[in-house]
Amino acid sequence: MGIKSFTPLDIRIDNLSGLKIGISISEPEESSLLEIGQTPSHLKYLSQDVGRHILAKKGVIIYGGDLREDGFTNFLISEAQALKARTNSEDVFIKNYLAWPVYLLDKEDVINWKAKYNSTLEMIEVPFEDDVKEVIPNINAFLPPDNTDNSFIWSRCLTKMRCELISDSDIRICAGGKYSGYKGKMPGVLEEIIISISQSKPIFLLGGFGGVCQSISKLLMSNHIPLQLNEVWQKENNAGYSDLLSKIRNEAPEYYPRYDKLLETITLDKLKNGLDKKENETLFQTPFIDEALHLIFLGISRLNLEAKTLEDN
Repeated sequence: MGIKSFTPLDIRIDNLSGLKIGISISEPEESSLLEIGQTPSHLKYLSQDVGRHILAKKGVIIYGGDLREDGFTNFLISEAQALKARTNSEDVFIKNYLAWPVYLLDKEDVINWKAKYNSTLEMIEVPFEDDVKEVIPNINAFLPPDNTDNSFIWSRCLTKMRCELISDSDIRICAGGKYSGYKGKMPGVLEEIIISISQSKPIFLLGGFGGVCQSISKLLMSNHIPLQLNEVWQKENNAGYSDLLSKIRNEAPEYYPRYDKLLETITLDKLKNGLDKKENETLFQTPFIDEALHLIFLGISRLNLEAKTLEDN
């Protein structure tokens, strides 16, 4: 019938052990998911399956996430602990980055998580930027992002955290992403993609699960900037964002987000993920988790093969 079947396990990867894979998967607005016939649970299943396959292949997962009892961290810890029990391995499989002042909000909870899961989860607390220290009222107390000055400090700290966790990653997997309601200088997944490109990290972009990644996928296929990734749209749909950008322009212009440069900044050749144009465009559009996983591990297998070839030579 001309139908080709595959599963993620069709791709054999023998040297994933120790490979540090960063995950940038966050839920977009529910309304944007409903437009493509999905629900938040679909993205949850995606993140769980991605995490499960990476851990099963003894890769290291790196991400910046919360510590909710029912969140992604809990799921990863359960998977990692089961894997450690089966393999009798003492390796740490998960690295979770937290920015200042996020780790101060529930300081006792962070300490308890570190103590309880220290054999499985490594938590890295990234301090504030040195140049904003003098404007922080109390470096030992949580600072809410409830005004322009505080939001500026938050944006700087989140950028620093993202730069460090991406630097610590070998590969990035990106899906979803909110257009509004974020705490940084731009939508978080968008910023992580831009930083990954600046650091020449391979990126797997899953656009079929809505959100910012869907818009970036459309940008790459159409060579046009989608409305939601326009600076004017961002200002109109994020309360206080215009004031934050004005402060950034006045105090740290080199840090200003360049929405107008997205077509030059994000290009297909900069993904460097081992997939060809047709395969990437399939990954940009597929809503099927198994097909996305198949393409991710196909690309990784080629990247590993290229690295091994260079080592052998």
